[in-house]
Amino acid sequence: MWAQRGAWGLPLRGLALSACLLSGATLRAAPRSYELKELKEQGYITEEEAPTFGAFSHTLTALGPGALIHGVGHWRMGDQVGGWRLLGAELAGLVALAGVSLTQRYSSNSSALSQAGLSTLSHYGWGLVLGSWVADIVGSYQGGLTYPPERGATRGAKLSLGYRYLEDPSASLTHHLISAATIERARFKISGSLNVESRARLVGAELSAEALLLGARHQEGFRASLGARARRWRWLDDDLTQLAALPYIRWSLPLGRVARGLSHSEAFQRLSYGLEAFQSPRSEALSRGASPDELSLFDRVSAPLAHQRTLLVIETGLRLKLSPQTSLALSYLEDPTLDVPARTWGSALWGVEALGLAHNEGIWRGEFVIRQSAQIDFIAEFMMGARWSSWLTVRYALGARDRS
Repeated sequence: MWAQRGAWGLPLRGLALSACLLSGATLRAAPRSYELKELKEQGYITEEEAPTFGAFSHTLTALGPGALIHGVGHWRMGDQVGGWRLLGAELAGLVALAGVSLTQRYSSNSSALSQAGLSTLSHYGWGLVLGSWVADIVGSYQGGLTYPPERGATRGAKLSLGYRYLEDPSASLTHHLISAATIERARFKISGSLNVESRARLVGAELSAEALLLGARHQEGFRASLGARARRWRWLDDDLTQLAALPYIRWSLPLGRVARGLSHSEAFQRLSYGLEAFQSPRSEALSRGASPDELSLFDRVSAPLAHQRTLLVIETGLRLKLSPQTSLALSYLEDPTLDVPARTWGSALWGVEALGLAHNEGIWRGEFVIRQSAQIDFIAEFMMGARWSSWLTVRYALGARDRS
């Protein structure tokens, strides 16, 4: 029985039930049980699929032996091709990390471009190694379950309002109110957000524009977009303004093409290379012999740039569809422009430093979305680095309608 239903059957069933209650949908939107016999009776899997349908025993295999040999969970469930592909991803990641470590050990090239290339290769290497293991664990537990088409596919413009808590003992900038708006038209999307600290000690704004190059935005399949993000963050107490301009490329790939158990998962990536600079209007006024108290708005905006630097931003992650109305995205993010400082994860635990393997400083990021209706989403987001931050957001889609 445990091999069929799994020890996680009850929590997953509770999650699906909660999503249905929030959405006002009937229980028919999700399976009533995760037992193989009932899944076959409900039409979620066929007789041919049942022998290779995932189970908790397969997940235990992926967690145990699969920690070293990725893909064994899918081999156990009968997906030989998927198992070999996950093992291939692990080996490719290890080769990339070995290449980075050898280059660091024997090369003296310390140019900014060389360091950016090594950082990117290290990020990809760790992404393939850890991602293939997580994908094997997720896909080997009843990942072949099919859901009905997603509701609310037409969502042209979205407005968001949220609260953010930031652990920041040095500046006590902990409570933030965030508003955002997104407009989508055909293959183009424009987004903007405003972040205001509760005591008006910080005001930040971001604007991004994106064009879809390949794929369809609201359909499954490979998608690739090209865009740019502009950021202006103003710390009023410290007389400091951060400016950043970051062109980026973003892509996503459904993992059902890699392994059968990953039919509700996709990998996504964002790669940016841009410029960051800072301004200090009062310091500039003092250097010119002027009074900082008499600065005009033009003086505050047009102050000379200082501490300019180029930087690389990389994000790699997995997005999992947990039920017809819920999804979870987990990613690893390297972004020096954020107010959550990065940290090096697990180097002592995994023996990374002793082995000489490359490792980057970054931030773990997660986003849990509950679609309450075609118009309303509830979003919980967190970032964990040297400090942590969390969001609670309500997003409203204008003009959205359920798919008939």
